Order: sequence, then C-alpha cells, then structure tokens
Amino acid sequence: MSIRATQKAETRDRILTAAKNLFEAEGFESTNIRRIAEASGVATGTVLFHFPDKADLLHTALFEDLEGVLRSVTAAPPGRSLARWLAKVVDQVLAHYEARPELSRVLLRESIITGPPWAERFAGQMSRLHAAVAARAVVAVERGELRRDFQPALFAMAFLSYYLFGLIAWAQASHPNPRALVEHLVDHHLAGHRRTGPRT
Repeated sequence: MSIRATQKAETRDRILTAAKNLFEAEGFESTNIRRIAEASGVATGTVLFHFPDKADLLHTALFEDLEGVLRSVTAAPPGRSLARWLAKVVDQVLAHYEARPELSRVLLRESIITGPPWAERFAGQMSRLHAAVAARAVVAVERGELRRDFQPALFAMAFLSYYLFGLIAWAQASHPNPRALVEHLVDHHLAGHRRTGPRT
C-alpha cells in the first residue's frame, strides 16, 4: 500500500472512531458532521469525502465492526458441539454490542429499516452467517452428533431468527438474559435431532 493510500485509510479510521465515540456519548441525533470533523482533526469536507452523510457513518460502523466479530467467531475450529459453538457466536456478538450499548441500540434500529445499498450489505452479512452455521451443522451430522436426516440449511435459517430475536430482546431490554433465551431456543430445536444410539 502506498503512503498516500495508508494516510487515507488512517484518516478514514480516525473519522469513524470519532463518530462512534460521539454517537455513543452525545447521541446519533445530536451529533453533526462538523462535530465529527472537529473530533477527528480534519475538515468537514474530508469527512464528507469518506462518508456521504451521518447515516453512512453509522451503517459503516455497525457493518465493519460486526463483520470483524462474525469473521473471528465463525473461523473458530469446530471442536465444540454445534450448540456450544452457536452460544459462542451469540455471546461474542452481544459482548460487542454491550461495549457501546447506546450506540448499538441505534445501530440495530437503523440496520433493520435501512434501504439500499446498506440493506443488501446487511443481508449479505446474514447470508454469510447462514452459510457458516449450515456448514457447522453438516460437521455435526458427519461426526454423529445429529441424526442423518437433520437439515443444516433449514436449521441455519431458524438459528438466524433466534439470533435476531435475541438481539431485539437485548436492544429493547425485554428479556433478562438474551443469551440464555437464544440457547434455549437452539436447544429446543436440536432436542429431537440428536443421536441417541450408537454411531454407524
């Protein structure tokens, strides 16, 4: 990477970090582009060069941070049972949101109702998570943890619904333990599919 490209990337990261800090401390609605520029030590035009508007900053923050978390957790070796691995996925995602609770609630709300191009990007992110869960479910079947008639792709879709339900429960504070809620839903789904007899 050239020096110019490196400087450009560093400026972008500095702007994004400043925006996240301000969104968390002062609220999304109360923060404006000029304030973000001041906090990151650049001109307002520089902020707009990297991000067309405040909403784009917000979506970029959610997408890129969550992408890193999901990439890390889904790359973990399949040593755990499927249920334990899924619990780890949910735990790390929630831990990421809990680190910036006020900002995360705004991010979740905005990501659910956003339009193009972010709607497609978030859908792609969920599609990659679906593929990772389905692949782990295939491994669980192959090693005899689950019955041969188990449907990994269908289960992965169900898990996404449990996962999103848990995130919404956390954001709305409508359940005292969203992690346990998702684990219970997953365990209930898998209960009838676990192998109980000898492997063949």
